[in-house]
Amino acid sequence: MHMDENDDMDENDIDSWEQSPTEPAKAYSAFCAYRDMGLARSLAKTAQALNHPPGYKQTLWEWSTKYAWQSRCRDYDQHMERVAQLEKENTIREMINRHARDAVKIQQMVMESLETTSLEATPPKDLIRVWQQAVRSERASRGLPAEPTKDDYVDYANAATKHYRNDERDRARDERLAKLAEMWPI
Repeated sequence: MHMDENDDMDENDIDSWEQSPTEPAKAYSAFCAYRDMGLARSLAKTAQALNHPPGYKQTLWEWSTKYAWQSRCRDYDQHMERVAQLEKENTIREMINRHARDAVKIQQMVMESLETTSLEATPPKDLIRVWQQAVRSERASRGLPAEPTKDDYVDYANAATKHYRNDERDRARDERLAKLAEMWPI
């Protein structure tokens, strides 16, 4: 059966780069060697990779024509590009989420340290810097500018009155942040 680029090779819902029911195993094996060479593929390189003499190139050319190797390789290359792009996107998404989680953890650790630090006796400037960097990192991870605009700032001085929380710890934290904002404006 001769196949050209317009023929449907997915008779049994198989991808075009998979073995066709009419394709002999030996031809498919040669196709796989050709396909897996990537963009530098050639019939001469395939014959060499399969340890066949240069004259074997004629057999490969016949199979290549009969079983539409070029279009199948193009389909395979496009498929692999999509797979690589999806993997890249997933990796980036995981990185963004990890960075945001880590930044929030750092902010929480700083806040816990600030709760035990006397603000009047020892100004915790280093902790504030770490907290500010963690905020910038979280913002960047979430797709916001690392440096907030004036409109983005939380009015910590009024935070305790704006939020009616039942939790005393949250209220105390708001008051502490308001005091920090007065002492060391961001």
